[in-house]
Order: sequence, then C-alpha cells, then structure tokens
Amino acid sequence: FRPALLGYTLLGIGLATVPLLGAWGSSKWMFPWADAVGQKIGDPGLQARTQAVWAYGAVLASATGGWLADLCGRRATYFVFSFLALVINLFVYGNLQPGDPWFMPMVFLVGVTGTVFFGWLPLYLPELFPTAVRATGIGLTYNSGRILTAVGILYFGSLMKLFNDDFARVGSISSWVYFFGMVMILFAPRTIKKS
Repeated sequence: FRPALLGYTLLGIGLATVPLLGAWGSSKWMFPWADAVGQKIGDPGLQARTQAVWAYGAVLASATGGWLADLCGRRATYFVFSFLALVINLFVYGNLQPGDPWFMPMVFLVGVTGTVFFGWLPLYLPELFPTAVRATGIGLTYNSGRILTAVGILYFGSLMKLFNDDFARVGSISSWVYFFGMVMILFAPRTIKKS
C-alpha cells in the first residue's frame, strides 16, 4: 500500500474481482436456472449436464488463458474476453432457455469466456510488482478479489427476491460486471512489449 505501488495494488484487486464476480455472480445462475426448468420439463439431469458443459469450457480456458495472454497481449486478452463474456452471458440470459438446442453450446462458451482469466491472472499479476513484494502483491490482489466477490454474490443473491426468482434477469444484470473489466484494463500498464 506504499504510494508507489498503491495504484497497482488497487488495479490488481479490481482486475481479479471482475472475473471472480463474473464467474460466481453471473454465469453460475445458469445452474439453478437449469434445475428449475429441468423440473418443469421433466429433465432432472439438466442442471448436472449444464454444470458439466460449463466446466469443460472452464478447464479448457483456464489451461490456455496464460498462453493466450502471452500470444495476443495481456491487455488485449483481458479486454476481448471481458467483452465476449458480457455479450455471451447477455445473449444466453436474454434469448435462450435451458433445454433449448443452443443452450448447451452457449453454456460451454460462457465457461470459456468467463474463466480464461484464471490462466491470465497468474501471468499478469506478478508483473505488476517488483520482486521484493511480488508474492505479497499477488496474494493481496487475488485474495482481496475473492473477498469482494463473496460480498458481491450476497448482493446478487438479494436480487433474486427483488426480481421474483427470475434467474435470467439476475444473470443479465450481474453480467455487466465484465463491462467494468473492459474499462479497468484500459488503465493497466504494459508489462511487456506485447501487452
């Protein structure tokens, strides 16, 4: 929190919070939504399949996020995937229903776009801090993001009462967290020539 590093610390916290809150506070609404619809249409396994398809996308993206950031640039990767996560989440919540033919392919893309950051964060966050405080900087920024995400999820959960258990509406509203990621990354420093 020294003046020379305070800006980087706050930026790191913000950059860590967006994908965590996006994954837990937005895309995860697809699971109980699929469960509710599955019970109505007589498909009790719909929620489990939705979670599995999302997880396949998440594993692929988490494993390749660092590679993509190295290939395409740190800031460009974060911006593009924030944009894609926002657009794809809004499309799913606004135009599809669990059980629709395009629902599962789009859930896979939600898993990809919402979790590529978890390969990106371990690459970029260390580059924000000098060696002497690097481990502390990484731990503080990422774990502060987790704490803020927990608070955010409680807020998003309260939206369920406000919108009469409308999973799609709450999912759409909470998807806008990715917009803040698009804005924040514009102020992030270049850490290597390709950033």
